[in-house]
Amino acid sequence: MQGSYADRSAQVVTEVEYLWTHSVAELVTAVAQAGLVIEFFHEFPWLDRPWPFLCQQGEQGWALPPGSDGELPLFMSLRARKPAGDGAPRPHVG
Repeated sequence: MQGSYADRSAQVVTEVEYLWTHSVAELVTAVAQAGLVIEFFHEFPWLDRPWPFLCQQGEQGWALPPGSDGELPLFMSLRARKPAGDGAPRPHVG
């Protein structure tokens, strides 16, 4: 395999690749349960690395092929902050 998320020019030699997928709900819930205040959450229709079903879209990255029906968020950004006050996390419920 050529490259990694940290260095696309790196020579990577591995027999097994691991991928952990997390739903958006799982990520947002973890941030909220840590007692953080979510300031924003954005979704983007592109990805910063190649994926088999995506096409390169100039310098921005890879996206669904032109003319694809519908939208699919491929990348996201989330900013959260520690709330003012004692900063103690809220207890986990559930």
